Amino acid sequence: MIKELQSQNEQQNEQIKRKRRKVFLLALLFALKFLIIPWLQNKIINYCLKSGSDYKKTTEEKNGKGFSLIEIMIVFAVAGIMAGLCLFSFSLYRPALELSNTSKEIISNMRYAQQLAVSQQINYGVYFYPSEKKYQVIKCSQPEELIKNIFLPSAISLRQINFTDNKLIFNIYGAAVEAGSITIENNEYSTSTVEVKPSGFIKKTD
Repeated sequence: MIKELQSQNEQQNEQIKRKRRKVFLLALLFALKFLIIPWLQNKIINYCLKSGSDYKKTTEEKNGKGFSLIEIMIVFAVAGIMAGLCLFSFSLYRPALELSNTSKEIISNMRYAQQLAVSQQINYGVYFYPSEKKYQVIKCSQPEELIKNIFLPSAISLRQINFTDNKLIFNIYGAAVEAGSITIENNEYSTSTVEVKPSGFIKKTD
């Protein structure tokens, strides 16, 4: 019991640290995007305009008004920096998005099994295998028939399953033979829980 509490405390502390790092990085990205990069861009452009004024005058006399090669290169460089910042921002939110998408996929497959049970008038189930990081949609016939085999993303694991033998069963009325819930976790220790009511109502509780 003490070890479990210590483990939970460590996970909570790690989550707090990760959230603080995210806030700091987002603040840094905001400063770069709206303060530092525009200021730096203006400084570079002004310097290039001053140092290249003679060249620009010569170019404009020949070709009319236009942008210099240096200005175009600066625009592309700034665009590249902004694209890199966007990708970096996406990487911060990727674990949370992956967790949310996996929860939605589990709910979708639960409802699929439920619909099959009602339409075919035979029990269907969703069986979970934590050690293999997968779950299956099963037709509860004799013998049982595999309908779908779904593997979780590498960064997602089945943390807790509150169904007997890790099996969720829907009867011919679409109700759950046993109510319960499952909790999944990503590699940042964030969790998402899907709950199934006795009536067969399925919802995400967080």
